[in-house]
Amino acid sequence: MMGMLKEWYEAWLREQEATKGDPTRPMYRFPNEIVKALRQQAQNCEDGERNLKTGISSWPKETTLEWAAADLIEERLEEIRHYENMRDRFVELWLDLRDLLGGDDDETLA
Repeated sequence: MMGMLKEWYEAWLREQEATKGDPTRPMYRFPNEIVKALRQQAQNCEDGERNLKTGISSWPKETTLEWAAADLIEERLEEIRHYENMRDRFVELWLDLRDLLGGDDDETLA
Protein backbone atom coordinates (compact mmCIF):
# COMPACT_ATOMS: atom_id res chain seq x y z
CA MET A 1 0.00 0.00 0.00
CA MET A 2 2.83 2.43 0.80
CA GLY A 3 4.30 1.77 -2.65
CA MET A 4 1.00 2.68 -4.29
CA LEU A 5 0.75 5.80 -2.15
CA LYS A 6 4.30 6.77 -3.13
CA GLU A 7 3.48 6.30 -6.82
CA TRP A 8 0.36 8.45 -6.45
CA TYR A 9 2.34 11.16 -4.66
CA GLU A 10 5.09 11.15 -7.29
CA ALA A 11 2.48 11.39 -10.05
CA TRP A 12 0.85 14.27 -8.20
CA LEU A 13 4.22 16.03 -7.92
CA ARG A 14 4.81 15.57 -11.66
CA GLU A 15 1.37 17.03 -12.34
CA GLN A 16 2.11 20.02 -10.12
CA GLU A 17 5.43 20.55 -11.90
CA ALA A 18 3.71 20.37 -15.30
CA THR A 19 1.10 22.98 -14.34
CA LYS A 20 3.52 25.54 -12.92
CA GLY A 21 3.17 27.72 -16.00
CA ASP A 22 -0.61 27.31 -16.20
CA PRO A 23 -2.25 30.34 -14.56
CA THR A 24 -5.65 28.63 -14.43
CA ARG A 25 -4.53 25.96 -11.95
CA PRO A 26 -3.15 26.67 -8.49
CA MET A 27 0.43 25.55 -7.94
CA TYR A 28 -0.04 24.58 -4.32
CA ARG A 29 -2.93 23.09 -2.43
CA PHE A 30 -3.70 23.09 1.25
CA PRO A 31 -3.72 19.69 2.96
CA ASN A 32 -7.43 19.98 3.76
CA GLU A 33 -8.13 20.47 0.03
CA ILE A 34 -6.13 17.34 -0.79
CA VAL A 35 -7.97 15.36 1.89
CA LYS A 36 -11.33 16.63 0.62
CA ALA A 37 -10.46 15.64 -2.97
CA LEU A 38 -9.29 12.20 -1.84
CA ARG A 39 -12.46 11.61 0.18
CA GLN A 40 -14.58 12.71 -2.80
CA GLN A 41 -12.72 10.30 -5.08
CA ALA A 42 -13.31 7.49 -2.59
CA GLN A 43 -17.01 8.38 -2.52
CA ASN A 44 -17.06 8.30 -6.33
CA CYS A 45 -15.53 4.81 -6.24
CA GLU A 46 -18.21 3.65 -3.82
CA ASP A 47 -21.01 5.20 -5.84
CA GLY A 48 -19.67 3.72 -9.07
CA GLU A 49 -19.85 0.19 -7.67
CA ARG A 50 -23.32 0.56 -6.14
CA ASN A 51 -25.87 -2.10 -7.00
CA LEU A 52 -28.89 -0.42 -8.55
CA LYS A 53 -31.35 -2.91 -7.06
CA THR A 54 -30.08 -3.06 -3.49
CA GLY A 55 -28.26 0.28 -3.26
CA ILE A 56 -25.36 -1.48 -1.55
CA SER A 57 -21.86 -0.80 -2.84
CA SER A 58 -19.47 -3.67 -3.46
CA TRP A 59 -16.58 -1.24 -2.91
CA PRO A 60 -16.98 0.68 0.36
CA LYS A 61 -15.15 3.99 0.34
CA GLU A 62 -13.30 3.11 3.55
CA THR A 63 -11.46 0.33 1.70
CA THR A 64 -10.07 2.53 -1.08
CA LEU A 65 -6.50 3.74 -1.36
CA GLU A 66 -7.76 7.33 -1.53
CA TRP A 67 -9.48 6.99 1.84
CA ALA A 68 -6.35 5.47 3.38
CA ALA A 69 -4.22 8.29 1.93
CA ALA A 70 -6.58 10.92 3.37
CA ASP A 71 -6.42 9.21 6.78
CA LEU A 72 -2.62 9.15 6.59
CA ILE A 73 -2.45 12.84 5.69
CA GLU A 74 -4.77 13.73 8.57
CA GLU A 75 -2.71 11.65 11.01
CA ARG A 76 0.52 13.33 9.94
CA LEU A 77 -1.04 16.79 10.15
CA GLU A 78 -2.22 16.01 13.66
CA GLU A 79 1.30 14.91 14.57
CA ILE A 80 2.76 18.11 13.08
CA ARG A 81 0.28 20.21 15.05
CA HIS A 82 1.21 18.34 18.22
CA TYR A 83 4.92 19.10 17.77
CA GLU A 84 4.20 22.71 16.84
CA ASN A 85 2.21 23.10 20.06
CA MET A 86 5.04 21.50 22.05
CA ARG A 87 7.53 23.92 20.45
CA ASP A 88 5.28 26.89 21.26
CA ARG A 89 4.95 25.73 24.88
CA PHE A 90 8.72 25.29 25.12
CA VAL A 91 9.33 28.83 23.83
CA GLU A 92 6.79 30.22 26.29
CA LEU A 93 8.46 28.35 29.16
CA TRP A 94 11.87 29.55 28.02
CA LEU A 95 10.64 33.15 27.96
CA ASP A 96 9.04 32.76 31.39
CA LEU A 97 12.28 31.31 32.77
CA ARG A 98 14.30 34.13 31.21
CA ASP A 99 11.98 36.69 32.79
CA LEU A 100 12.16 34.91 36.13
CA LEU A 101 15.96 34.94 36.06
CA GLY A 102 16.05 38.62 35.11
CA GLY A 103 16.98 38.19 31.47
CA ASP A 104 17.42 41.11 29.14
CA ASP A 105 14.54 41.93 26.78
CA ASP A 106 17.02 42.38 23.91
CA GLU A 107 18.11 38.75 24.03
CA THR A 108 17.09 36.64 21.07
CA LEU A 109 15.77 33.11 20.92
CA ALA A 110 18.70 31.98 18.77
